[in-house]
Amino acid sequence: MKWVVPRLGGFQRANPEIDIRISTNTGLVDFSREDVDIGIRYGRGHWPGLTAERLVTEDVMPVCARRCSRDRMRSRSRPTSSVSPCCISAPFPTTGRSG
Repeated sequence: MKWVVPRLGGFQRANPEIDIRISTNTGLVDFSREDVDIGIRYGRGHWPGLTAERLVTEDVMPVCARRCSRDRMRSRSRPTSSVSPCCISAPFPTTGRSG
């Protein structure tokens, strides 16, 4: 949304005949059944039957809670100690339809 919203005003001024409606959700759009012409989806762009174009690139970096970082540092000084796992993960869509 941070990419598209700032561009909407200019697009609407240049194309006043086009009706723009924005819906944000996590569901996949079924273009054959829904009144939708375009979808913006986060992912690798491998959606069978659809054309995907990269809009933006992003920088991704690992992060952790301070507790997790402290646990890791302690485990380095005591290699035999057991450190409880502390993971942060986010699903990354690899298949499906753009929406």
